[in-house]
Amino acid sequence: MKKSLVVYDSKYGNTELVAKTIAAELSVNFENQLLYVEAVSDQDLMEAELLVIGSPTHGGRPTAMIQKLIDRIIDISTDQQKCACFDTRYAEENVDWNLRMLMNVIGFAAPKMAEKLEESGRQEVLAYEGFIVTERDGPLQSGELDRVRAWAQQVMARAENFSQE
Repeated sequence: MKKSLVVYDSKYGNTELVAKTIAAELSVNFENQLLYVEAVSDQDLMEAELLVIGSPTHGGRPTAMIQKLIDRIIDISTDQQKCACFDTRYAEENVDWNLRMLMNVIGFAAPKMAEKLEESGRQEVLAYEGFIVTERDGPLQSGELDRVRAWAQQVMARAENFSQE
């Protein structure tokens, strides 16, 4: 059975909830491992055929621990590892004008993670996704867990298609 690894960092539990939901969906077709960012070993990274990484957006970027993990990942050589990235973030329509402008300038965590992983030779199986939190410490916006499940199912299907090519 193919192996997947879902890695996350979370401050208020929202990103952890998203990661757990993704891991549950992936476990249908993958031998799946869910790990908090500090628990990930190089061996875990090397064994994963599909790597899913999630981070809350802090100052337009992933957390420092996720950034360090991605730097480690870049140094690990793997044969055609597939990846997908997600973040948790505010929705533009839910914030004031000043924060909206700042968000447009500094961006979000997931695109930055995906770009670094692709630069290291990993194949993104599905476009990164941002899942919406309503306040700094949550909760997730109503309906987001359904979006998480749908995205995870697409990631799983695309990863399997990549394996067959």
